[in-house]
Amino acid sequence: WECQAGALLVLAVLFQTVLGWTGDSLPGASLPLTIAVFAGAYIWLVRLSASQPDLEVGLTEAEMKVLPRLGAVASTGYHFLLPIVVLLWCVLVSRLSPGLSAYWACIAMLFVLITQRPLKAFFRGQLVNGAVWWHGYRDLLRGLENGARSMISIAIATAVAGIIIGTVSLTGAHQFIGQFVEVASAGNLILMLVMVAVMSLILGMGLPTTANYIVVSSLMA
Repeated sequence: WECQAGALLVLAVLFQTVLGWTGDSLPGASLPLTIAVFAGAYIWLVRLSASQPDLEVGLTEAEMKVLPRLGAVASTGYHFLLPIVVLLWCVLVSRLSPGLSAYWACIAMLFVLITQRPLKAFFRGQLVNGAVWWHGYRDLLRGLENGARSMISIAIATAVAGIIIGTVSLTGAHQFIGQFVEVASAGNLILMLVMVAVMSLILGMGLPTTANYIVVSSLMA
């Protein structure tokens, strides 16, 4: 585990140095080099994952009593961190917009879902046929389905939050609430946080966490 973590840290520093130098010296070659670095890191991590058996779902009680090694378990899914790395890179380094950064992260995740199983089969010396590719596409379709179902509750929550924010904004209460908190707390940050927490509990009654966050952040910011 320590060796794997050290290798990942060294690779991260190396990629940061190379890509940063390329972006400053050869801006036209930054995109092809970034894609090449992503592909190389992805292939190496999938090969590392293929050296370990796939994690099984639904272990028996006897198997769950045996604690697996952290390195062996973590190495089976390092490649799933690459879309997060792409997201952070686009936001923090390339300074892209949040929407465009999320777009490239989603593209990277789709690529990982489709190609991970064929690559694992190739590195394990197994036959890479249409069934293996279809398994990857099935994972993609299942992920899109689960994501769409999860977004239903979030869409309803944000719609309700928008109604509450619009109603409060029309009455002008949002300005009064902010001024009231500022005056009542007398500039005390701790007291201000406590009052905002109490108001978030009141305003968030009956709302899920996402909608409550949107309401409070819009009214108390």
